[in-house]
Amino acid sequence: MLAVAVLLCGSAGAATTQVTLAVWVVGVDGKGRTNLTADDPELLATSPSVSPDGKTIAYVHSDGRIWLMNADGTNKRPLGSEPGELQLASGPTWSPTGRDVAYTLVRLVPGAECASWSIVVRDAGTGAVVAEFGDALTPTWAPRGDRIAFEANAAHCEQPGSLGVATLNGARHQLPVKLGATAPAWSPDGRRLAFYCWSARISLCVVDADGRHLRRVAGGAPNDLDPPPPAWSPDAKKIAFTTAHGRTTVVTVSTARSRSLGLGIAPSWSPKGKWIATFSGSTLRIRDVRTGKGRVVTRVEGPFRLVPPAWSPGGARIYFTSSAE
Repeated sequence: MLAVAVLLCGSAGAATTQVTLAVWVVGVDGKGRTNLTADDPELLATSPSVSPDGKTIAYVHSDGRIWLMNADGTNKRPLGSEPGELQLASGPTWSPTGRDVAYTLVRLVPGAECASWSIVVRDAGTGAVVAEFGDALTPTWAPRGDRIAFEANAAHCEQPGSLGVATLNGARHQLPVKLGATAPAWSPDGRRLAFYCWSARISLCVVDADGRHLRRVAGGAPNDLDPPPPAWSPDAKKIAFTTAHGRTTVVTVSTARSRSLGLGIAPSWSPKGKWIATFSGSTLRIRDVRTGKGRVVTRVEGPFRLVPPAWSPGGARIYFTSSAE
């Protein structure tokens, strides 16, 4: 999420900081809570993203880069070279093949109200740049890993953007969606994109991957240019999202019928679709999607709740950001 970049910008390079954030892992039973970045207590580490095979975690490092580490916290290494001055990475996401990592690169411009944005794709093995798309942010991979959808906007901090799709060879096009758009999410079946659509009111919308058949499927979306993204169920039939009132709502796409799962933000579906993990107050909680019943998994400390918790591929563990204590 882009809020990560703002947070890091305010803290990176300072001799001391009152904010310390770490990447943690915990079992869904609440056991085995471990700070994976405890070896650097001054670090700001956020936004864990789990590789498809579950062996590697990508995360945002306070030096402005994306870093990788083994799932047990060992073998930490930067992905790519040192960033330029006032450049900060945000929101890493793995390709479905596990070969590449895409992220938003924020370039801060002194004296300007808005930053500039681009999407960078790097080879996870070599760190080499595979592709870069200017005027783009919040990448989401197509299930085959051959395309990336994104928000296209040179002034994201002032207004919502439009939807674009690009291939790794550099070809890109804007989808014919006339509504403002933020936080796109590609469906697991590759057929559609969900996003927050802005017009007279802010809603959750769904559109075919080619830009046709736009539908509003739910109201009450957050009035925020940097919201937690909507989350598709693994079977691509439902979408969970955070409402403007800080609740998690699940909507069935075919019928547009929705129901609330209660307080909670930044929803994330378990791999088999039984559970949704959210942040609720100072806790990480999971809820049964069918019954709505849930339980607290662990506590979460610190000023950070926008990036959804990340599940291990088997659904036994959850990775999240919390303070280092």
